[in-house]
Amino acid sequence: MCMIYDVGVLPSYQRRGVGVAIMERLIAYVKDKEFASIGLWAWNDNPATLPFYKRFGFIEEPGGMELKKYMKPE
Repeated sequence: MCMIYDVGVLPSYQRRGVGVAIMERLIAYVKDKEFASIGLWAWNDNPATLPFYKRFGFIEEPGGMELKKYMKPE
């Protein structure tokens, strides 16, 4: 199993592609490992987080988000 926690970018670096670069590198690292689960925990207090992570293929699940397209088939 893989779980991604607390991905954050300082406000002074936001909107410069830093968050996108971080997510792209994390996904590149985990996508071929055939994890049974690739989960993501995101702050509910920040409404921009869900659309941001959905851009990378994460979908909402109870208790967080998952990147099902790279998970090991059941």
